[in-house]
Amino acid sequence: MFWEPGHCYIYQIYGMHRCVNLVTEKAGTGAAILIRALEPLYGVEIIKESRGAVPVRNLLNGPGKVCQAMGIDQSMLGANMLTSEVIRIAPYKKIPNQEIAQSRRIGIRRATELEWRFYLLNNKWVSPAKFNHYQPLSKCC
Repeated sequence: MFWEPGHCYIYQIYGMHRCVNLVTEKAGTGAAILIRALEPLYGVEIIKESRGAVPVRNLLNGPGKVCQAMGIDQSMLGANMLTSEVIRIAPYKKIPNQEIAQSRRIGIRRATELEWRFYLLNNKWVSPAKFNHYQPLSKCC
């Protein structure tokens, strides 16, 4: 998590699930964005093969599910996600601030009051509504 911005940081939780992060700050500063969910734009049948017999809605709505579905493993650790041929984050479209929400962090025990979770409003691919204590985006880049 201390690499240059754009690099891939992967770690394991509960001894079995992987989580993928995009490093966001200058080298030496531990800061990254956890990829908690994805919206499949294509390839749903391939994703189903990786995830097994789960409802489509639950294919990619959790960080461990994202890694399992996308075949993300430790070999991708440290890859530059802006240029890699193995794992890449690519621009899709600009999202207006009013379509972005922020809420408290979930799936952790400490610092749960921090509103460091961002997601698209009314997007069915994010975690279940019980976690979406919605607040409109107050600040943006």
